[in-house]
Amino acid sequence: MSLDDAQEAAEAAGFGVDEHDASDEDKSIMMRLNWTVCFQRTGWTSSGTRTIDFGAVKKGAPCPREDGGAIPWPTMPELVWKTWRTAHKEVAALGTVPADHIMASTASSTTSFPTRVSTTTGGCA
Repeated sequence: MSLDDAQEAAEAAGFGVDEHDASDEDKSIMMRLNWTVCFQRTGWTSSGTRTIDFGAVKKGAPCPREDGGAIPWPTMPELVWKTWRTAHKEVAALGTVPADHIMASTASSTTSFPTRVSTTTGGCA
């Protein structure tokens, strides 16, 4: 649930609301709609007001295992020398990016191709 939606629901239920970055990065939360709730902690103020504190991460980031922990980003597979089809399948399997958003923007610029192939030696002329 977006932090914005969570805050609206909590305030409508009579809670005082606070929020914090649930990761170990301690980022400031500016636009609540770009954050996803991972954790919530309820409590009371000394004056008897119900409170709720939401721990959130930036939209698209996986939730840490515990509040204040490191974001468990997946490890990128080694893709060098793999075909596009194989590389695409391995990146899609991570589940971080939708398969239709994975694209190659460039190929290696260090690869040079021969202009002529010798038929007698099988090598480059």
